[in-house]
Amino acid sequence: MTVKECFNKAAAKYDLNCQLQLATGEKLLSLIGTADKVIDLGCGTGITTIKLKYKQLYALDISEKLLDLAKIRLGSKNITYLEMSFDDFSGLNLDLAFANMSLQWSQDLQQTLNHIKANLNPSGTLAFSIPMLGTFAGLQTAVMSFLSLAQVMDLLTDWQIIHSKSEEINYLFPSLIDSLRSIKSVGANYCATQEKRIISRDKSPHVLKYNIGYFIVRKR
Repeated sequence: MTVKECFNKAAAKYDLNCQLQLATGEKLLSLIGTADKVIDLGCGTGITTIKLKYKQLYALDISEKLLDLAKIRLGSKNITYLEMSFDDFSGLNLDLAFANMSLQWSQDLQQTLNHIKANLNPSGTLAFSIPMLGTFAGLQTAVMSFLSLAQVMDLLTDWQIIHSKSEEINYLFPSLIDSLRSIKSVGANYCATQEKRIISRDKSPHVLKYNIGYFIVRKR
């Protein structure tokens, strides 16, 4: 199953299960202000997008089903919807690129960052949150890999760093199976490898760990 298929499958119940994305989105929004031309990279159902302050908005997502829900929530005034990947838009001359818990799905994050920069105005800003190394720690079934804070900072060498911070967010579930279901419920269960893992049926409570990085960077 592709990334797109995973998110399409989860679209109908996404808003009921996106507590983490809502929390990180609120924190990221608190770090930015109003901008004229804005793009939301991985807008999902628009549940965080609707809180952005802009004059013109581009709402981008790879999932047509999530984008359909965003259209219902956001309407059409001063909004252009883009069903495509992070690297496919062009010529937008943006003031702000906003990406809440989405850039980890990039096939090549350095390439994506370069592409975003090429579409920003000279003083344009990128604001993003991203799960980092330590996310899903202790989850033996996880095969996703995450970058460390130092690795992310290395990718941002050519940007002016305005803000960078990480925090640990933990969620307690009745069992390991329940924690895995929470990941799947928002479409975040894609894996680039088809490797099979044995899932424990242990019924004891399980803590699902996230290490989230928040970055505000400016083009230079």
